[in-house]
Amino acid sequence: MRRCSVKPYEGGEKYIFVSYCHKDKKHVFPIIEQLAYDGYRVWYDEGIDPGSEWPEIIARHLNGCAACIAFISENSLNSHNCRREINFALLKKKPFISVVIEPVVMSLGMEMQLSATQSIFKYTLSTEVEFFKKLYDAKFLVDCFGTPDSSVVISKPEDYENDKFRGL
Repeated sequence: MRRCSVKPYEGGEKYIFVSYCHKDKKHVFPIIEQLAYDGYRVWYDEGIDPGSEWPEIIARHLNGCAACIAFISENSLNSHNCRREINFALLKKKPFISVVIEPVVMSLGMEMQLSATQSIFKYTLSTEVEFFKKLYDAKFLVDCFGTPDSSVVISKPEDYENDKFRGL
């Protein structure tokens, strides 16, 4: 199985927490890679040690983040874990942006939760350049900017097409 080329950030500076459904990795991993390549510190749930208390680790990183980006899809809306992460981030009043990666039908509760925050409807944008311009216009992300990492390999969604992931 192909993995994202970005190691989740574990330092003491401000970082972005990424909430996503693993079934959507082909859409999300190239974005995480571009963020890191461009210099943003990013934490996502790859590499959690087996046997660890997953909710404790997620909650600790989400509570400690300076910003949260949630990738919204039918998969994420049907994931209890993704919904908990979104609700927790909003409860903790984290600077928050949702990136809608496909047309979705939201429950009224989720629609209410997300209606108060900035959203980018990525699937409606023509180019990746247009998407990243909109994303980087979110002023609160600047606190999570560090040193660009030219060693990051930026994948393409089709790089994950043949992966069979049975999970979240």
